[in-house]
Amino acid sequence: MRVKIRTIFLRILSIAIITIAIGLYAYCWPTKDISPAPFKYFSTNKNREKLTGNDKPKPKLLFKSGFEGTTSITRSSDQIDGIKGSDNESEGLDDWSNDLKKAFGGFGFTYEGGDTTMRYARIVKDPENPNNHVLKFWLAGPNAYQGKKARVQASASRGVGLKNIYQSVRFRLSNDFQAIKNWDQEVKWLTLFEFWNNGAALGKDDPFRISVDIVKPNASKGSPLYLRTTAQKHVREKRTFPTIWTETNENFEIPTDKWLTCEIFFQEGDNKTGRFYVSITSEERGKIVIADVQNFTHAPGAKNPDGLQEYNPFKLYTGKALIEYLSGNSKKLEVLWDDFELWTDRLP
Repeated sequence: MRVKIRTIFLRILSIAIITIAIGLYAYCWPTKDISPAPFKYFSTNKNREKLTGNDKPKPKLLFKSGFEGTTSITRSSDQIDGIKGSDNESEGLDDWSNDLKKAFGGFGFTYEGGDTTMRYARIVKDPENPNNHVLKFWLAGPNAYQGKKARVQASASRGVGLKNIYQSVRFRLSNDFQAIKNWDQEVKWLTLFEFWNNGAALGKDDPFRISVDIVKPNASKGSPLYLRTTAQKHVREKRTFPTIWTETNENFEIPTDKWLTCEIFFQEGDNKTGRFYVSITSEERGKIVIADVQNFTHAPGAKNPDGLQEYNPFKLYTGKALIEYLSGNSKKLEVLWDDFELWTDRLP
């Protein structure tokens, strides 16, 4: 009997000691801080000075245009158009030939194939306000990549290598986009914006892109259109684009025949310091954050990230099947653009 009591006592004592030990460990041992690390912002001066913690850089407007005044599109070649002139506003920073070139680099409209019966970029009157001028992108056929794709895009290239940029632009999709909903196919990419870091056209190492696309995830007729943001590394030798990260926002169905304001913030960095932000503002719903991603904005493993040097601030780009379905139904892809602004060190 005494042995049994002693055994029970020892078991109770062991449990008590273990419980006390666990309590002391939890109380005394330092806990790991799992809160997100603050973003590291980068200034645009020559020394690329790092700003950490709560330090906020002073926003700097680099360029803006409402496609007014003397702004006009010029012919450079069969597949490239230029743009010149300014809005003639007193505060300046609106001259395409001077201000934008100083702020970023070269700029033009590229098509890759076809003629004006298949695609064009033009400055036209706003259909709602004849006193306002806008930039019009128009696609009617598969003009690019030997007839396999359709493209018209604004190309900013050979840039100074900005570590971060913020852009704002208003855009309006024509009502013909509604026909995409009635197509019995999934739409995986219809690109409106694209950031290359590094750019494939420049032939640099570690090519990488971030695209903002209109998508139709559900092939069923009548399915809505959403925006998807995708980052991909370009493997040249295999001609593939493995996805690094992607995000589809199905809380905002993109409307047609409505002016929307799109704001995009890009900061070069890895999976801890990189950031890509997209928001859409409409009269009906106000501002909606489409994506706010903390992840790679350059190729993973890139040896010498040197800032953004090539991107498409506005673009209209898709595949042959979609554009032929639309043209077969007497529809075209048309996007109007207005009030473009480009900043650095401006945070969303």
